[in-house]
Amino acid sequence: MASWANCCAPRGCTRRTSPPGAGSVMQLAGLTPKKRGRKKAGVDVRDRKIVELQRENARLTARAERAEALVELQRKAAAFLGTPLESDKS
Repeated sequence: MASWANCCAPRGCTRRTSPPGAGSVMQLAGLTPKKRGRKKAGVDVRDRKIVELQRENARLTARAERAEALVELQRKAAAFLGTPLESDKS
């Protein structure tokens, strides 16, 4: 039996329940400086979802603008070459 274990556990004595030096580690933990002020709140799931949807909206908006520019370019090219687009026929 280790010398630091409960010396008389059957009688309920808990004189030394941890190895030597363990108490000094616990004492040092109390001496470390703590951050002052409010604690940072965790990121809310809804806030994360809002940011994700805003990114997707921006991505899709940019994609739609590129598609519209491409269609306009095709119209100009068709007009320049004298070939009507199918949408112009109807």
